[in-house]
Amino acid sequence: NSNIFYIGDSKYYKPSNKAGKSSQFKQFTYAKNVIQFNIDILNQTEILPKNLRYRDEVTEGYNISPNFFVYGYIDDYRVFEDPLLMPRNDSFIKSAHFPDRLFDRDTLFIQEYKLNFLFVLKTYTAANSLSIDGFRLSAKKQFRNEFIKFFNTPEKSKFLVIKKVFQTEEVLRQYVDSHFKALNGRCISVGNSLLIAKAYDSVSSEDREKQFIFS
Repeated sequence: NSNIFYIGDSKYYKPSNKAGKSSQFKQFTYAKNVIQFNIDILNQTEILPKNLRYRDEVTEGYNISPNFFVYGYIDDYRVFEDPLLMPRNDSFIKSAHFPDRLFDRDTLFIQEYKLNFLFVLKTYTAANSLSIDGFRLSAKKQFRNEFIKFFNTPEKSKFLVIKKVFQTEEVLRQYVDSHFKALNGRCISVGNSLLIAKAYDSVSSEDREKQFIFS
């Protein structure tokens, strides 16, 4: 009955190991199952906050769905107060039916993080709700900022997102209807603007200068 959507699954690896193909496939499957389980709620836009939208009715594009692997580690046995949450690397694991469609329901990403395991033990065994809530808020903000940073770096994300502004939302709708096949899964609307994602390797240097910055 929670209002929070999340995927929780625990696996344990030696410090030098990482989640392999099997774990990656399982995580993508979990994500799709959770999305499907909650799809009726996600489609009820009238009961969701205005800034929370999974599927765009105008373009039939889907919001980007991030996932995370979080590795517990101990670098210093004396540190219990600092979560030391940081990206394990600057690359993302991707799964997609159509590699060039960013706003497709089957395009999913996983980012890997390191977390001080001693902080986890102390915080959750002490049941300090203020510490837990504070960590959750800061972690969610960090996850979001790193994800934005990734898509603001087309050389890494392999997508160039361009903002196309229309005079009115009605003109935008007409444009989408006229070019639906070319735009399907490649765009999402924001008011009277379209965010159009192009495969980075396929665009000209002139188009690359028109990059839209996520915020």
